[in-house]
Amino acid sequence: MEATVFAESITSLDDVTTLRLPRLPSVAAAAWTGRAPDWDDHRTRLAHHGRLWEQRGLAYLASTEISWAGATDAPSTP
Repeated sequence: MEATVFAESITSLDDVTTLRLPRLPSVAAAAWTGRAPDWDDHRTRLAHHGRLWEQRGLAYLASTEISWAGATDAPSTP
């Protein structure tokens, strides 16, 4: 499993996290389970991660396909 990032223009931690989040948890989920994640469940998990990233002041790409504001409870375990 590989999660490549091209770093020609990375100059800050915000640049790194914006390029890696939420992609890195998606790659980790696929590596851990050996299959692509179920999109509905994965969306819920990413929304929860987004709340944690915001609490830590991390920049991330907030896809419009995910209800980031709706993440109030921890997601279920696989």
